Amino acid sequence: MSKFTVSWWVVFFDHEPEIHYLIDEEFEAESLDEMYAFLEEGMDNNTFEPEEKIPDSWSLGNLNLEYGIIRDKKGNVLYKDEDLDEDKIPFENRL
Repeated sequence: MSKFTVSWWVVFFDHEPEIHYLIDEEFEAESLDEMYAFLEEGMDNNTFEPEEKIPDSWSLGNLNLEYGIIRDKKGNVLYKDEDLDEDKIPFENRL
């Protein structure tokens, strides 16, 4: 099994400007392809709730959730959402 770190990209879109978070979570999978399959299935079934790590997230309104970055155990970026602009995410919103 390989270890992967997924940085969930959470965007609260009821605000102007939108509020962005990156929330790291570790997973294990046999391969990157298996990791993608696991993430896609979980997204389809609303399995993941990384926004629960955000204090008072319920008060921030509606959100969009994507896996923004996937890294291997050495920290190498294996995937990055092409729309993710890390400059929009302040340090304090990286959990």
